[in-house]
Amino acid sequence: MQDHLATREQAIAIGKQMQTRLPELSGSYPATKSGKKEYTSAAWAYFDKLRKEYEPAWTLYPVRPSPGRAKGEFLTDFSLFDGRWGYRIACESEWNMTVNSVGWAFDKLMAVKADVKILVFQAKRTADCKLPHKIEERLVKDALSACGHHHPGHECYLLIQFDGSESRLFFWEPQHSGPFSPGEIYFEYIA
Repeated sequence: MQDHLATREQAIAIGKQMQTRLPELSGSYPATKSGKKEYTSAAWAYFDKLRKEYEPAWTLYPVRPSPGRAKGEFLTDFSLFDGRWGYRIACESEWNMTVNSVGWAFDKLMAVKADVKILVFQAKRTADCKLPHKIEERLVKDALSACGHHHPGHECYLLIQFDGSESRLFFWEPQHSGPFSPGEIYFEYIA
């Protein structure tokens, strides 16, 4: 990924690593009732380790986690920046289980130009291997299909849905430039 844009396989590999590593890393931090703080810290630790693989070219923002809300972040909760290519990975994490909170976090990802855009969120799993209907509707109809600046090969979306320590990974990548109708957008279940 250092000398080229992220491929589908590389993006999915990152998503699978995060699925496994976030619950493990969260155990390194004091447990909170909501689980929000330790999972957010775990996400920062994951990206810091990934950044070290690409040193000195990549920088992680925020440089180190700050206590309190939104301190040190620029638009998204976490981003890996490459001085040559620009933003490589942008990540939003949302632990409030409401459709509007998840949608608002996703909206921020759409505004960022990055190879891989990751939304890590908490929501109750469905019986099938699909996103919860209301969340999918919010992300597809109210966000992605309403936006016309999609670029194949230059962006992809990973959604990592946690329900406790269980998780599901979903993937979508635009296949053409410009706007999409809701029927053209499908979050593929990966794992």
